[in-house]
Amino acid sequence: MHRAYFSLLLTISLVLALAAPALAQSNPEDAHTYMVRGMAAVEMAKSNDELAAAVKEFRKATEIAPTLAPAWYNLGLAQAKIGQLKDAIESYRKYVALAPKANDAQKVKDEIIKLEYRLEQIEQINAFAGEWVAADGTLRASIVAEGNKLTITMNTTVTFSGSTAAWIYDNPIPSPNVYDNKSLVFHLESRGSKLLGTLESPEIPPYTTGACSLPPEKNQAEGTWENGRIMLKSTVMKFKMIMNSNDSLFADPKVRCDGVAAIGTMPFALALIGPLGTGGIGAGVSSGAAGGLMITEVIAGAPAEQAGLRKGDEIVAVDGSELSLLKGDGEKLMKLRGQPGSMVQLVVKRVNEKSDSSPATERGNTLTLSVARVDISARK
Repeated sequence: MHRAYFSLLLTISLVLALAAPALAQSNPEDAHTYMVRGMAAVEMAKSNDELAAAVKEFRKATEIAPTLAPAWYNLGLAQAKIGQLKDAIESYRKYVALAPKANDAQKVKDEIIKLEYRLEQIEQINAFAGEWVAADGTLRASIVAEGNKLTITMNTTVTFSGSTAAWIYDNPIPSPNVYDNKSLVFHLESRGSKLLGTLESPEIPPYTTGACSLPPEKNQAEGTWENGRIMLKSTVMKFKMIMNSNDSLFADPKVRCDGVAAIGTMPFALALIGPLGTGGIGAGVSSGAAGGLMITEVIAGAPAEQAGLRKGDEIVAVDGSELSLLKGDGEKLMKLRGQPGSMVQLVVKRVNEKSDSSPATERGNTLTLSVARVDISARK
């Protein structure tokens, strides 16, 4: 028997013994059989998936004898073990209702309170699933939530040269070289408002013939979360490129690298805000000169095009909020995004004069538009 389930089996054994009088009164022989089968499933289980078989057996016992309190207790115990918290709470409540004067009734009530707290924390974590953005708007992250665990995946561009922190050359290099889309993955577990886990990145193959690979990494990570904001901290390795001594000083580094050597670590910190709404206006944006969001792309047929927005326009206010007063592009993007089907009012600065066909209200070079949001999640 796997040690992880030893205490669970002992508890079920005691409850099964206490169930004998109730079984005798109602004479549900099959219920007794399924109770014993559930015990056997617990004894054999070496994982939560295998313990699910015990839940199935105890469930059958409750269906045959719905007033058999111990069957509900055993069912709740097994359900809680495999993370079926809502079902476990319901099973425990039925046990207390059927056996309010049982010696362990108060203990089970306390367990219900604990499970409700765990469920509340998990539901808060699950609400974090979706697309997030760095506070400065430079990085997007995808968050998947499962129970109290978060997987945060993002891509970032890695640049190395003689002056950057992540890569150090033996000699100065005239121009940096770039590896695109280095994947960073946080595997974190929520403990209250704290997050603990690891930051991992896979090996990145050479970006061209003769270049060095970026080695894989796995470092400890931590963070906090509250009110739509996640703060993450970790470290990343610093490497030194080993050069071919036969190459000249200013040779292209992509054909000079013979290998890399780890020479230390440097801190890595990231602030994320979100999750972003899945509704957007159908336009790409970046930082604008007036502190707003400049339109960099207008998708054909999208609401942005239909409303008359053009590449080069700058959104300076969203639903009455001046974007220049917000701290970073991440918060500005949060304002722009929303639920599909909702309307958003934009104030837009335009350098060029508006065409007569644009359905916008113009005052000087400032336009006021109402734009619908559409589901853009499929575009990612």
